[in-house]
Amino acid sequence: MIDFENQTDFLVNLVALEKIVTSLTKKDLELIIVDNQTIKEINLEHRKKDEATDVLSFPVDGDFEHLPLGTIIISIDFVKEKAKEYCAAQQKTAQYIGKKVNAKIDA
Repeated sequence: MIDFENQTDFLVNLVALEKIVTSLTKKDLELIIVDNQTIKEINLEHRKKDEATDVLSFPVDGDFEHLPLGTIIISIDFVKEKAKEYCAAQQKTAQYIGKKVNAKIDA
């Protein structure tokens, strides 16, 4: 299950997102979509880096079945930037970044 919080006006296909997550893990996952300013503030607070980034991930420590996998925060501004750079649809870019993050967590 995805605990999803969208702090932007970007429309997200939750059905597709749920399919991606459930294909990668059986654990719950918190996913938050934010803008560059918000992710910059979180990055400064947690990593002491005063810059925006594409994705931040905060895995939950411990391998207990009832614990969620963790929290993933994605900057929609970064997704939109990359979508323009790669001439791809914003939804496909968001899915790509989501898969990339999940691959890092599973590694």
